[in-house]
Amino acid sequence: MRKQIYCLLSFLWISCLSVSAADRWAINSAGGITWQVDERVPHEDHIEMSGLRVSTVLRYGVDANGAFMLNRSMVWPMLRTIPNNTHASLMRRFAWNVTDMVEVNGQSLLNEKVKEVTLNGTMVVQSEYTLPRKGKLGLTRILFPSVSNPAFCEKYILRNIGESAISVEIPSSRSVVETDAAKGVDGSYKLVSTINGQVARQLQPGEELTFSATFA
Repeated sequence: MRKQIYCLLSFLWISCLSVSAADRWAINSAGGITWQVDERVPHEDHIEMSGLRVSTVLRYGVDANGAFMLNRSMVWPMLRTIPNNTHASLMRRFAWNVTDMVEVNGQSLLNEKVKEVTLNGTMVVQSEYTLPRKGKLGLTRILFPSVSNPAFCEKYILRNIGESAISVEIPSSRSVVETDAAKGVDGSYKLVSTINGQVARQLQPGEELTFSATFA
């Protein structure tokens, strides 16, 4: 009897999870799936995306304030660690929020509201920021692993969707970490996180600006 109750509870729990997931995601016209973000936040999920030389688990979600959350768990199967066994691939996590480096009208971007998340080979995240003086900024993130290189790539599109001009400043940034040579089969490995920016521009209503980031 106890076993039957346990099986019933497990079935109900799995069914609730399935209904919840199905209720958030819908098939879109391009054949992918889209989550139209509503008031049911916070919510988190994860997905694995792989190329030939890197695999990345994206742990993502929307927090209680409506902002996007992202943590990249990266594995490089060709970079072997010691002991060189089945699990001996170099692994690292990156929680760096690239948009923290962007300034609009001389201020950091705050009060993000995620509108939708789409999966269709890449992850596309659409967000909006409300700015003073009837200003409004749209942000599109496009996240994907490189097909042939050991890198995870991110494309960012900033679009002025408000009624007044805005100034945008994007820095160039490069962070380098060298791993412990004693723990690598081939010695030390170099991990490089880069923002390809160094742009300062005025965006008129309807104009957009693109920059990128890589983790390799």
